Amino acid sequence: RRSGPGRRRRLLLHGRSAEADDQRIRLQGLAGRTLIKAGQDDGTLESTVDARIASQFIWASFTGIPDWYRPSAKNDANAVAEMYVELALRACGARFQPGAGGAGNL
Repeated sequence: RRSGPGRRRRLLLHGRSAEADDQRIRLQGLAGRTLIKAGQDDGTLESTVDARIASQFIWASFTGIPDWYRPSAKNDANAVAEMYVELALRACGARFQPGAGGAGNL
């Protein structure tokens, strides 16, 4: 976990304690892993994907959007959202039909 003065300032800015933030992070990770494992168990997702790492990757990707996203003609919010969903599905082992293209063709 990140620690140090930067994290303390960010937590104070949002009115949270380090303990509450750590608990939030653990619960979010558990929820993501649980969903990925359920998909692996029912065959929707590849069982070879590490659910913990995929969950962390997805969480970090989605929470980082505000750091870089600025609306523009090149960065249409809907197009970015669709791309992120497809990347997240691929990261957790979604079974895409070859050549079908897009998350709607799982």
